[in-house]
Amino acid sequence: MVIFDFWHTACGVCFREFPVLQKKYGKYKNIEEIEFCAVNIHIKRDTLNQAVNTLRRLQYTFPVMVVDDDTLLKKFKVSSVPVTIIIKNGMYMVYKSDIEGVDNLIEKFKHGN
Repeated sequence: MVIFDFWHTACGVCFREFPVLQKKYGKYKNIEEIEFCAVNIHIKRDTLNQAVNTLRRLQYTFPVMVVDDDTLLKKFKVSSVPVTIIIKNGMYMVYKSDIEGVDNLIEKFKHGN
């Protein structure tokens, strides 16, 4: 199961949700079948590595991926941020909402259930 949390550097709400994302990441990071990734949507005003450097400066430790095209956004039909998407078995979207609501679904699906 992969938990993607989509965001961009101009999103204030995204930054307010990062403490929740960090807490969820800390809770589940040692469970082999669960992966987290904060997916930064690169915007024109961002400098190279700005997103990653900002999160590290704020002492967040969850994995970060930067996308500079809309392929992933189109695939998951992301039209606004923040949004959290959970993918099960590499292809099935089983959740699309906010980071606060992932616990019940993670508990249901972890360990191959």
